[in-house]
Amino acid sequence: MHLSRSKCIFLLVALPILAFFHVVFYPFVRYDDYLLVYENPLVFTHTLGAFFHMFQSFDPELYIPLTIFSFSIEEWFLGMHAWHFHLVNLLLHSINVALVFLLFERCGMKRLAVFLAAAIFAVHPLQVETIAWVSSRKDLLAAVFFFGALLAYPPLSQRGLAWRTVCSWFLFLLSLLSKVSLLILPVILLFYVRLRTKACSDRQKFSLASFFLLSCIFGAVALVPKLHTMSLLSGVDVALLASKNIVVAIQKFLLPINLSFVHPQMSFMALQSPEFLFPAILCIALGIFLYQNRTTATGMALGFFLVTLSPTFLSFARGSGALYLTEKYLYVPLVGLCYLGGKLLSTFLITLRAGPRFLRVAAVAAVYVAFLVVAVCQSFTWRSTEAIAQKGIEVHPAWMFLYYDLGAAYEEQGRHRLALEAYERGLELHQQFREQHRIWGMELLEKGYAESARREFTLAERREHAIGIVQEAISRLHTRIAETSGQ
Repeated sequence: MHLSRSKCIFLLVALPILAFFHVVFYPFVRYDDYLLVYENPLVFTHTLGAFFHMFQSFDPELYIPLTIFSFSIEEWFLGMHAWHFHLVNLLLHSINVALVFLLFERCGMKRLAVFLAAAIFAVHPLQVETIAWVSSRKDLLAAVFFFGALLAYPPLSQRGLAWRTVCSWFLFLLSLLSKVSLLILPVILLFYVRLRTKACSDRQKFSLASFFLLSCIFGAVALVPKLHTMSLLSGVDVALLASKNIVVAIQKFLLPINLSFVHPQMSFMALQSPEFLFPAILCIALGIFLYQNRTTATGMALGFFLVTLSPTFLSFARGSGALYLTEKYLYVPLVGLCYLGGKLLSTFLITLRAGPRFLRVAAVAAVYVAFLVVAVCQSFTWRSTEAIAQKGIEVHPAWMFLYYDLGAAYEEQGRHRLALEAYERGLELHQQFREQHRIWGMELLEKGYAESARREFTLAERREHAIGIVQEAISRLHTRIAETSGQ
């Protein structure tokens, strides 16, 4: 059966809505939703002064004024109810699926490959966090304008379309105002121009320069609140985490298991460690392959994945330590991998003669069913803060902050004994990590790595401060349990 463009887009837009509509009935969660939405005074204050203040403040780490404005508009018209925030997120994802379909189509892919690639983007389990988490509105909204800017940029074969360049530039501006992490778009446009022309015209140079200027301005703004946490990691640490990030992201794209909203780095970072040595070797091999295939569709897709992923390398450092992967940061980079997946599956269906056609169709269908089942199951994790923390503990049982989150969720529900158990387990792990950082710091100091030792001692001090806060919470719970028992 032949599917027209309109039918393909309709099916692709409907697919995530049908698969994830149940998330509309989920409540807010403690992770950032209180900070960005339901306890954010800028969302509740509908004045001109509040509007201008959105463009002068951070969240507290990211510059996302347009995202905050979208929350404020919703609250103004529909009130502070989680369902419509979830619904808008789901609709934004569906719009992105349609835009990705058009983007793949513009790349010259055949209709079947385009449909298969966009379908992977629509329901891949790695997309669940971005869809089901209200606070990920910034990633969805930025992606809408980012894909729109790519599509609006005029084809090089067409002249006299300056209005499309202006439209692309304006959409890029809106993307940056939603979230700055997609500031890499000018690099993609530069590669696009250089691969298709031997030399840039003066108009193209001016156009690209305006995009790069906008990117540099917002990049400088975004770096300001991150400078303090970025100092917790050295350049070598970032390089090691980047190689691990790339390899784990590809692995989870191919085999989406052990998904979690947080993936902390809990072991000492050194190149000789297998968890960093093997990813580093694989990344070098990937770089060589990419250079040799830089003008092919495969090379460009891998390049898109790496280029759009690279700004997130500045977000490895957190006040609580380091994260080697954050799944919602893969939302746009996955487009490159989905492109390759769509081409591979379409080739398997049409070109290869491996067995009867119905068996090949069944095999491809099984891939999508598996992705869909895993994605729906993963979406149930976001039904509550408690479920998110429990899933995180299942994947990373030694990460103490997950126990604190679980304890806080239990405490809000009045389940004080369970909260106390969670806090105490987290405190036990926290004290172990504090001592581990001190040991690592002493070892580094003895080897003459003073700067690295300082970072480890700083992390130990940060853990000391957090331990004090948790001890206060434990003391408070002991008092409440005693009062309850006395009654």
